[in-house]
Amino acid sequence: MDTTIGNMIAGVMIMTNEKVKLGDFVEFMGSLNLMGTIEEINIRYTVIRSFDKRRTIIPNSMVAATPIKTLKSEILIRGNVKLRFPRHIDVNQVKSLLIQILNSIDGVLHKEYTNIVVT
Repeated sequence: MDTTIGNMIAGVMIMTNEKVKLGDFVEFMGSLNLMGTIEEINIRYTVIRSFDKRRTIIPNSMVAATPIKTLKSEILIRGNVKLRFPRHIDVNQVKSLLIQILNSIDGVLHKEYTNIVVT
């Protein structure tokens, strides 16, 4: 009962002080270590949608107590992936195919900036 009341009080605080709002792209620091878009805020919990489309439901008492970074939706995401392929494979064809795959993802906003660097 105390937990439910705590979540409800935190929910009212979150909704009124606009620490986060629907559509914000956020990073929860600390033990949550979660990044995603605020999809829902209600009186008891907040829902985050991560890059891989998973929904995480977080009790509002945790949201209120956790440091949160609000990020721009145009954030640059960089990943390093090591791929090995035979020498006879055309590197430009591999780059072209990888760019097509990346640009087919809904979350890629500025497709003209997608880039692959081969070292």
